[in-house]
Amino acid sequence: MNQTPLRLYRGFLKKNKLSYKEVKGAIPLKPSATAAVSVLDYNLDGHLDLFVANWFEQSKNGNMVPALD
Repeated sequence: MNQTPLRLYRGFLKKNKLSYKEVKGAIPLKPSATAAVSVLDYNLDGHLDLFVANWFEQSKNGNMVPALD
């Protein structure tokens, strides 16, 4: 499991070379066991949305436990 939160990078061309720069604060999530990330326009507003699927959830006492749903 990775102990760092998800990060978002934006790609851009510079002198015909593809580069990436991190977009700070774009995903305000704490570190978690992320199973998948999907990029889609869920609400059809013309802006891309991120769906983050986690296979662990936080229990009432704060521990991470496998999601049963």
